[in-house]
Amino acid sequence: MHDSPRQHPRITSEELKYIEDALHEHGSNADRSLKLPVRNIFTSLPVWAIILASVGNNWGLAIFLAQLPTYMKNILGFSIKQNGFLSALPFLLRYVGAILWSSLGDWLTMHRYLSIRASRRLFSVLALWGPAVMVLGVSFSGCNWQATVALICLALFCNGAVTASIIVNHTDIAPNFSGTLFGIDNTFSSIVSFVAPVVVGVMTDGKQTLGQWQKVFWICVPMYAFTEVFYLAFSSGSVQPWNDRVKASAEQELSAENAERRELVTLRD
Repeated sequence: MHDSPRQHPRITSEELKYIEDALHEHGSNADRSLKLPVRNIFTSLPVWAIILASVGNNWGLAIFLAQLPTYMKNILGFSIKQNGFLSALPFLLRYVGAILWSSLGDWLTMHRYLSIRASRRLFSVLALWGPAVMVLGVSFSGCNWQATVALICLALFCNGAVTASIIVNHTDIAPNFSGTLFGIDNTFSSIVSFVAPVVVGVMTDGKQTLGQWQKVFWICVPMYAFTEVFYLAFSSGSVQPWNDRVKASAEQELSAENAERRELVTLRD
């Protein structure tokens, strides 16, 4: 880790220029010492769109992470050895999907085929509604392990598109506060990440049946679907006005200092 891009020993001149130009356009590091616009952040619909979409995403992801091996063992009847590989396969495909969808998203916006807002919305649909459709299919696939594994793999491959949409949207709307926004977003998402497995545990404790697991998957569908609807309605790809409040505050402070100096000069005269 390095304190600034300029101090990084392997950064290219093109990348350094890109970062410094962006910082200059949206506020320098010196401006970041000013107060965080808390009220603006928590009353911003684009911020809440990201938070709720992350909540829906993490609900499904937590169930896949924590409960998929249990489902494969108790419902599909896999041995531990088979279970280990097949439980890991969907997440490998999610990693591959993240690279592919992100590259495609960058290409579409760079060549101006899509605006940033349209690109984020397109890939958020893929990341949330894609798994919703696949999970619905899983709930009706019964004990057909080939269909179940294929649908789960497709669900997480589609979910990789979250890196081209929700995860980067903080930087789109507030580059000066993107780290803080990600922290707030991740707090809500982390709460969901431990609540979801608890809910599944309660629902399936002593009831490892296909019917109970269908209910688990049915809960995932509205979580994915409704949070994505909110994201589509209120997300943004533009820098929010309160992001540049740091500039305005700095200019106000400078104006106030200049006014004080002029007043002192007047008094002396």
